[in-house]
Amino acid sequence: MQQFVRTINTSDAFKMKLEQLEREYRIKLESINNDIRLKEQELDRYRNVGIGGELGGGFLLLLSWVGFIIGSLACLIGIMMATENSRNDVLLFGMIFCVVGVFCIILGAIFRGKGLSIRRTAMENQKEATKHCEAIESELAKLREELKHLEDYYQAEMSHQRQLYERHMLNQQELIEQEVSAIQHHSASTADTKECPKCAELVKARAKICRFCGHEFNE
Repeated sequence: MQQFVRTINTSDAFKMKLEQLEREYRIKLESINNDIRLKEQELDRYRNVGIGGELGGGFLLLLSWVGFIIGSLACLIGIMMATENSRNDVLLFGMIFCVVGVFCIILGAIFRGKGLSIRRTAMENQKEATKHCEAIESELAKLREELKHLEDYYQAEMSHQRQLYERHMLNQQELIEQEVSAIQHHSASTADTKECPKCAELVKARAKICRFCGHEFNE
């Protein structure tokens, strides 16, 4: 009975060790996966840096070309109207076209300068973001490598612990079977004997006289 209790206690110790390994593995695995998720989110943010500025600068450059084209056409039309007709109203419209054209050209130049500035700033931000992306990618590679080592280590440890537990259970089963066999053998041998009421020695059950004290058994 004591051996059986000790077997149960030892088996519980193996189970507790295995559960502890699994718990440690889950905690560390969750921690590393959480770090990887945060780094991936940070990497996505840096990859998007400067995209809005580049698009905005490109749009302003497009407006500047539109302003240059419209302004040039307006100035050309105004000059043609002023040179080909001497009427005052035509000259007035020609001057208006020239003024509008100059305004559009100036506006286009302002848009071009602003667009170039925004794109230049966006490109500088993208260069800085690229450096950060490289550093984050290096950290992610280290975290993934650490995750692989962690999985390999704990999987090997838990597999080893399961093998130890299985061998332990087989050994304990053999011990229990040996104890049961010994108890059965002892019970069988005890059933073939009887105790002398005079000297308390064990003699065979069919004996009529105790070989130790000479006591006669009454059938």
